[in-house]
Amino acid sequence: MDQQSQIAFGGPAYANRNLSSQGMSMGSGMASQGAGLPNLQIQFKNVELIRIINDLRKKETMIQQEAAKKLHQYMSQYQEDCDDNLFNQFKEMLDSKNIEEKFGALMAINKIARIGRETRIIHNVKKIMPCVQIQLQNNNKELVEKAADCLGILAEAGGKTTAEVFDSVLIEMISFLENDKDAKSNNIKKYSAVLVIKEFCKKLQIITFNKLFDKQQNFKLIFYALKDHRLHVRTTAADCINECIRIISAREYQNDQKRNYLDLIYTQVSQALFDTHDTDVFYQQSTLSILSELIQVKSGGSSMSKSNKNIILVSTLE
Repeated sequence: MDQQSQIAFGGPAYANRNLSSQGMSMGSGMASQGAGLPNLQIQFKNVELIRIINDLRKKETMIQQEAAKKLHQYMSQYQEDCDDNLFNQFKEMLDSKNIEEKFGALMAINKIARIGRETRIIHNVKKIMPCVQIQLQNNNKELVEKAADCLGILAEAGGKTTAEVFDSVLIEMISFLENDKDAKSNNIKKYSAVLVIKEFCKKLQIITFNKLFDKQQNFKLIFYALKDHRLHVRTTAADCINECIRIISAREYQNDQKRNYLDLIYTQVSQALFDTHDTDVFYQQSTLSILSELIQVKSGGSSMSKSNKNIILVSTLE
């Protein structure tokens, strides 16, 4: 990259300047745009980086998204700046009472979580993860969706080294489900739980599956969420179980073991559809999508047949 490009983009040629002369005039021009600017000037001597962080704090979603993209481009080029000062800014934004700042921080983290040396990535993941996790209790549907997505990205970025940290997150999500089995509840925690479990089923398959299908059979708690009066909760809960079915189908289990796992799920589906004591229409509708996923399981071969008005999963695993 030539010097002119570096100056335009805020690279080292620009970063090495103090915020005097041209740099200071740009910084002072932005003072009214963010209350945290003086503090940023102390931590960062790069005007472009200060501009990006202030844009992440703004209310306009499009400006925040563009700032997150610019931050990704910048950090891809100059990884050495992805340090504690930057993630301290994210922590401050996540701790803010301003909902837009929380969104801005999550957008940025999602973009740059995988950038840097492995040791730096692991450090950043452990540093910011608790601040992201606490957002799951915020009574804002869009925010918890963004936070769950962010946790999935952080889990994938941290890899095996941070698996233990995210295992504790998974335990908390299971406790959210265990403590709220009321179908009429409006508690955001139930939605947060199924969102995170869905993400972890994709990003941390082994840990998540083993935690759901251990002796406690925690996967059954997800079926309570299928009874919830909120459509988005039921849909996400069904997605969780369907992800589990896909994991079972894709992994190299012994045939008997694969059949046993599928039977555990099918037993819950069957009870929902045919239990004469539980005629919850929401529950039945939600489990139909899971039944459809079970039918589509091709690995090892499986088929469905009708008998005595009941649908029975007939495994043809050899």
